[in-house]
Amino acid sequence: MHGAGAATTGGRIRLARVTQGLTQAQVADGLVSVAYLSRIEGGTRHPTPELLRAIASRLGTTAEALEPGSGGPNAPPEARETDVAEAAARWLRRPRDPMSYLRLVEAIGRWELAGGLEEHIGPGQSLSDSGKGSG
Repeated sequence: MHGAGAATTGGRIRLARVTQGLTQAQVADGLVSVAYLSRIEGGTRHPTPELLRAIASRLGTTAEALEPGSGGPNAPPEARETDVAEAAARWLRRPRDPMSYLRLVEAIGRWELAGGLEEHIGPGQSLSDSGKGSG
């Protein structure tokens, strides 16, 4: 399959649409053409902020949940931790929403890649070594 993965806005839109059993025509109706939505999902077009909010509303989620995370390895530590906390809060509010879960996993991954885990348990240790894990 050629197209955008779930790490892109278009891929997230497609994942949310398919998860809910909606067709492109149902999501696009009154907003854009089916062809244009297909291009967004395929990653060759990016929706305007207004269109993204409308698509998100139709999919029962938020525009933020459809956008890849903004925090990265170069973000300050507090921004990375805030990303994780916000993603966790969204997931707790909507535990059955696959997009909120995906956002949480991505935020944790960015935080770990940036050394967040080592900041809390020490270099080279795992959660079980530190006594902070459950196992």
